[in-house]
Amino acid sequence: MKTIIQGDLSVLKEYKYFNCTRCGWAGKAELGEYEYCGSQIEGDDWRVPCPCCGTFAHTIKDKSTLARIIKEENKIDNDYWEDVYCIYQLHFFTQIPL
Repeated sequence: MKTIIQGDLSVLKEYKYFNCTRCGWAGKAELGEYEYCGSQIEGDDWRVPCPCCGTFAHTIKDKSTLARIIKEENKIDNDYWEDVYCIYQLHFFTQIPL
């Protein structure tokens, strides 16, 4: 077999995006770095320790906040590519229904 274009294994990782309501930190964590903290009443939720203030940062459920963070993470300036890439990220990497 001959490789023509190398694949990107980072795409296959299960990332979730987190936001700290105390200090405003936002970031993403891989499977194994976050833990489940949901309940039947409040629904599914995951948390990760905030590296800035030490409290727990929870998963982002708001699509506009998540799109803004993905835009900043990937340094997207073009409006068209922002829309296309953010929709792709929202659908395939976070499992948030569109």
